[in-house]
Amino acid sequence: MGSLRRGSLMPLDGAVASLCSRTQQADPQSVGLHEAVGRILADPIMAQQAIPLGAIALRDGWAVAADEVVGASSYSPCFLRAPPPWIEAGEPMPRGTDAVLLPDGLSVAGGVAEIVAAVAPGEGMRPAGGDAAAGAVLRAAGERVRPLDAALALAAGTEHLRIRQADVRIVSLPGAEAVAASGELVARLIEAAGGVVHRVRAASREAAAIAAALKEGDADLHVIVGGTGFGRADHAAEALAASGAMIAHGIAIRPGETAGCGVVGGAPAILVPGRLDAALAATLMVVLPCLDHVSAAKPSRRQVSAPLTRKVVSAIGMADLVLLRCRDGRLEPLAVGDLTLGAMAEAEAWLAVHPNSEGFAGGDTVAAFLL
Repeated sequence: MGSLRRGSLMPLDGAVASLCSRTQQADPQSVGLHEAVGRILADPIMAQQAIPLGAIALRDGWAVAADEVVGASSYSPCFLRAPPPWIEAGEPMPRGTDAVLLPDGLSVAGGVAEIVAAVAPGEGMRPAGGDAAAGAVLRAAGERVRPLDAALALAAGTEHLRIRQADVRIVSLPGAEAVAASGELVARLIEAAGGVVHRVRAASREAAAIAAALKEGDADLHVIVGGTGFGRADHAAEALAASGAMIAHGIAIRPGETAGCGVVGGAPAILVPGRLDAALAATLMVVLPCLDHVSAAKPSRRQVSAPLTRKVVSAIGMADLVLLRCRDGRLEPLAVGDLTLGAMAEAEAWLAVHPNSEGFAGGDTVAAFLL
């Protein structure tokens, strides 16, 4: 395979779309609630029946009919022939009651209940179906399972959830420390996005060794870190071409032009450059969107919209990665395309400039993703 030429770079959108159209999603699996946290829902979390089934108390107190204590106060108490039933939070409301009076709203003397406080209908209680109606969706398919969602599922009577867990095989190449740092960055970003990382180290930087590492086990997504470049043998690309099908041998992103992608055994395979800034760009713009596809996940990266403190200049035909930091309600560009370690250290957000755009003017409001 010949070396990469800059004129042969595939547009970012085309590379990602082609990759996703030719690869499959991870199979759903049923897991316990603890295992489901952080994974992507294959099916929604739903209330199988009304929650609660009947009216319940939300606090400890006296179960009363609100219309029997209208206007009651310490200056104008009302009297009941018998004390109302005491109820504790979570217990079913007795028939004929529709409110929970606070404990100090009643006193008993001589067998007569003296009410010294009024309560509105529905106060201190939850009606039948007040938490969720039967069939209500508590968390949609494609969303990531939060600890809160696991608690909601348990409250809805569900102890197992169907999720998609993307198993990601990261093949790292021996060599410079920069490649090791890039491999660590890629792994952490994938794990934060819900993927399960399995790390493999190729025996050498030769194409045959990389291809052998790719074949060590099944995965929903393969990522090769390092071994790409202009003007020399592209061992990672050669290994991908030998192991499956190449889609893009060079992608029009900056930094990260030497990134590539293809398919191995029906699973997407992405070539991530070994340089740290290029690895960051390729992971944010190629790997994570592909991970969302494999997981059938709704994009969930947190965004911030704010005006730019100054203009951003981008090259036509390239998807430039812009690093930003938040300052007084505005976004300050730190670097565009050429990312230093200092800029990466200060970055709090990022955005990709569309290849058809020359950038943004100072004061333009942009939507950026938080790092």
